[in-house]
Amino acid sequence: MRFNLKFELKKKEIPLDYRRAFISFLKSSFEDYSEKFYEKNYIGKMGRDPIVKPFTFSVYMKNPKFLSDKIEIEGNEIYLNYSTFSQEYGLYFYNSILGKLHKVYNFKNSFEFTLINVKMAKEKVIKSNEAIFKTLSPVVIRYHDNKNRDNSKDNHLVYNDENFLDQMKINIYESGKSFFDFDIKKDVENLKIEIGKMKSVPISHFEERIHRRITGNIGIVKISGDGYLLDYLYKAGIGSRRSQGFGMVDMV
Repeated sequence: MRFNLKFELKKKEIPLDYRRAFISFLKSSFEDYSEKFYEKNYIGKMGRDPIVKPFTFSVYMKNPKFLSDKIEIEGNEIYLNYSTFSQEYGLYFYNSILGKLHKVYNFKNSFEFTLINVKMAKEKVIKSNEAIFKTLSPVVIRYHDNKNRDNSKDNHLVYNDENFLDQMKINIYESGKSFFDFDIKKDVENLKIEIGKMKSVPISHFEERIHRRITGNIGIVKISGDGYLLDYLYKAGIGSRRSQGFGMVDMV
């Protein structure tokens, strides 16, 4: 299920770390609508999310100008695209979001926006065992340093790193294994992934917590494999941190 949200901003600018504001908005929406659903998804030990979530989102802004401490945009409107592999999550999302319609949301008393429209978007149908995806939000591929399990020490890979494709498959397996009632490991290993035109970008995301920017990858990727996996990637996103606004793709 896919949805398009339109927001009106108080100012024609947004923070560099804008994904945090929309994560906060989504969490607030879920919590107001269903405390049980919110706790299932967001209340874990040591402040960490307890489960992998089957959704992703991306944010679109018109003619952004990136400055050292903010992003200036043309006009005062911004759009959020949401996609989920789960019909349950789609229904919870839609019903919870309706509760925020036409209400001002203030993030940390510094970023104010109002949801003014929400509509369901038409999904594309994958009819073969091959799909060409373009990124709508950066794909983050990460692996843990075996000597240090602290998330702040995660390594974020660039598309031309030697182990990028192997690690992408690991990220796909780890994110998707809980959403199927059979073992998907072999099918993930058999995916054929080809990187098209792509570039890496540094991203401010919880920067004060991890003390550095993370690396994302934007562009085109061609994936061949079982249709159910391609459908999953199209709807749930590719890579890590998908529910934090990364890895959303569209078909070309």
